[in-house]
Amino acid sequence: MPWIGIGKKCLENEQEVAKYLEDSGVQVLKKFELEIEVDGEWIPFLVFEVLGFVEGLSEDLSRNFQCPTLESGPHLVLGEVSAKLWDEAVKVVFPDGGSRIIPVFTFDAFLDIRVPTKKVKGLKGQLILAGRVFELPLSKDDLLFIAKLDKKYLEKIEKAVAVYGLDKILSKEAQAELAGKPSKKSLSYEVDYESGMALVMLENKIQTIGIPRLAVLLAEEEMYRDIREIYGKISEELKEKMKEALLDYYEFRKLSGRSLKDLEELLKELGVEVK
Repeated sequence: MPWIGIGKKCLENEQEVAKYLEDSGVQVLKKFELEIEVDGEWIPFLVFEVLGFVEGLSEDLSRNFQCPTLESGPHLVLGEVSAKLWDEAVKVVFPDGGSRIIPVFTFDAFLDIRVPTKKVKGLKGQLILAGRVFELPLSKDDLLFIAKLDKKYLEKIEKAVAVYGLDKILSKEAQAELAGKPSKKSLSYEVDYESGMALVMLENKIQTIGIPRLAVLLAEEEMYRDIREIYGKISEELKEKMKEALLDYYEFRKLSGRSLKDLEELLKELGVEVK
């Protein structure tokens, strides 16, 4: 939807601005606040999302209220949509007639993602997966939900992180949850006990694996306390599968000549006989 905004610092009567917009032939749907960086200065705006034609309206608004204004709409798409990568901009207009075109969103149709640029504060990005729109940065619950859908969606998130950065794609909550169990190989994980699966980030790659496979990764990292904790929370069926996976790993590790003492102690504690 198109936007029309007015600078907050010189805004005296919000209702008067809304009435002016209605009288100009546009219907106000909702309002929000953001900040735009113009020539090194951050300018706060009250923005109205509207229904109607807005091209040129910010100039009239600025002149009538003697205040910086902005507009955004289809006429401010920068780049070729057919190229699947373009910017969505706002036009900031000043009372003296000067104006600036400022990109505020980058839309990447390859990844189905819309990310705010460094020139704006107060806007949220969006990611479309499986026909569903997720607000960016993704929450921990979003990440766990996506992990249950399909491996290809996690691969898309990995690519988005690589292109646009971790902070824009994953919330601090999601990052903290994944990073809460660090290891030598930067292994971090979140277990979904209901599905028997785990969301794992290993050396900046995100994947979903079964709990038995997670136990092997943790054993490789010598994170035996984590294995014990998980073992105590899973079903009897999963416990048997975990023990089988750990025993297979034990046999492999024995062939490599690596230390087995701690792993042997763990297996014995879980009721697995080792030779």
